[in-house]
Order: sequence, then structure tokens, then C-alpha cells
Amino acid sequence: MEIIFPSPGFSKAYVALITFGVMFLIPSIVLVAILFGIYWADLSSKIVLVLFSIPWGIFAIAMFFIFANYIGKILANTRLEINQQKISLSQEILGVRIYEQNSNPRQDINKLERIKRHIKLSSLPDYAPDYLGSIYESEIIIWAGESKYRISISLVSEHELDWLVTELNDWLGLPIDQA
Repeated sequence: MEIIFPSPGFSKAYVALITFGVMFLIPSIVLVAILFGIYWADLSSKIVLVLFSIPWGIFAIAMFFIFANYIGKILANTRLEINQQKISLSQEILGVRIYEQNSNPRQDINKLERIKRHIKLSSLPDYAPDYLGSIYESEIIIWAGESKYRISISLVSEHELDWLVTELNDWLGLPIDQA
């Protein structure tokens, strides 16, 4: 059984990021002009221009990593593979595997767990009245020995998780533990 979860695609957050990135490019052009101007400036001006360009350079590097992370999320697919020999969960960008969780032998699969979205209330003392507890999102956890293979609500909808857990139940022959 091989299940491929496609990337979520664009959302409002990605559109905002792209808009922010374009707005960032305009001042960056000014920064490049300043850096080229450093070559012809006198020494006192060079010091001021270099000091002015350091925060912009740090900001440019940070924006590059943030933008690369979001582009990776837009293009990444998640693949769950369960065959007669093993179970594995990996992430791919444009068909190239970028991350693969350690695979386990199929015979190690011992538990199928379905967790519905819930809030676990905390019993904290009176000095922390605003803390209500933790929110647990919907997910399926396939246990293989001590390893967990998670399929979360960020990949598919609630109804698809329900359908998928029944299919995995039929295919693996394991009972579903509801949590």
C-alpha cells in the first residue's frame, strides 16, 4: 500500500509571504547599489555604508531561508509506504526524497491509533488562571515497535483521516485504538 499526500498548495499565508518578499526586493536593489557605491566612496563613507548594509544583509539571509522553507512546503509531498517487507514515511520535493523516517519491518507494526481533535485540560494552581491546557490535533499514528508514523490533519481532512484509518484497519488487520 502506498499513499501519497499532495502538498497543500497556496494559501493566504503564502500570498502574504510572496507580497512581503516582493516588497523586500525593492529596498534590496537599493542595498546592492549602496554596496557597489562602497567601492568608489572615501573611507569615512565606506564605514557608514557598511554599517548600514549589515542589518539588510542579515535580513536578506533570513528572508531567503524563510522563503525557501515555504517553497519547500508548497512543493513537498508526503509518502507513506507499507509493503510486505517494511513501513516507511518520507517527504519528496518534485519526486526527490528529501527526508525519510527510519523504516521498520512490517511485522513490527503492532498498533493503529486514531486521535480526534481534543483539548486536555490542565489542573494548574491558581496563579496560572489563563492556561487551559493543550490542544491535540486529529491524527493517525501507526506504531511499529517504538517508532511512530504520524498522519496529521495538516495533510488531509478529518473525513479523509476517518476513511484512511478504516482502510489501514482492513489492510493491516489491526484494531483501531481511539484516543
